[in-house]
Amino acid sequence: MAWHLFLDRLRRSERPLVIQLDERTALDETQRRELAEAVGPTSRVAVIAASARARALSTGLRWLGVEAEFFRINHVLDVARYLGIDRRKLAAALNGLDAAA
Repeated sequence: MAWHLFLDRLRRSERPLVIQLDERTALDETQRRELAEAVGPTSRVAVIAASARARALSTGLRWLGVEAEFFRINHVLDVARYLGIDRRKLAAALNGLDAAA
């Protein structure tokens, strides 16, 4: 249920998108496909995580037609450049996510 609520929220989200993963996040093939469909092929997605293990999600999304790239969590400037957004706004949003977790 929570997964489908998350996908519904993504469908309505502003673009570009940042998806931040923690160490416990693991999506199966069906979830990756659902995520790719929710995001759509016309928006850039930055998948950020502390571990390179999450790189598989960005690779899987690309295979499914999404323009996605993996970044380590401490590479905020690279993420901002890739997405074409202000670095300070991105850093503030990520800090807000960390505070909410």
